[in-house]
Amino acid sequence: MERDKMTRNSQQALQQAQQLAQQQGHTEVDAEHLLIALLEQGDGLVPRLLEKMGVALPSLRAELQGLIDKKAQVSGGEQKVYLSQRLDRILTQAQR
Repeated sequence: MERDKMTRNSQQALQQAQQLAQQQGHTEVDAEHLLIALLEQGDGLVPRLLEKMGVALPSLRAELQGLIDKKAQVSGGEQKVYLSQRLDRILTQAQR
């Protein structure tokens, strides 16, 4: 995945996803972290598309947060976070 080929909003969402993972004590950034970050971009394309599809954004966000809460946590100091293999595959496929 080449980040320099991503849009500015996509790069910001990925950075927000990494921050969310760190705040939650996760060592990996996964698709759920990224989707929450994309949902929080009020002016972004993802929230608008999902709303047009009739998706209840607060419910989706709560469900995603529930999935994130089940992930293993690491405590003690600031941890470096990495993209999960799953998210890396998703981003690579999206780039293609």
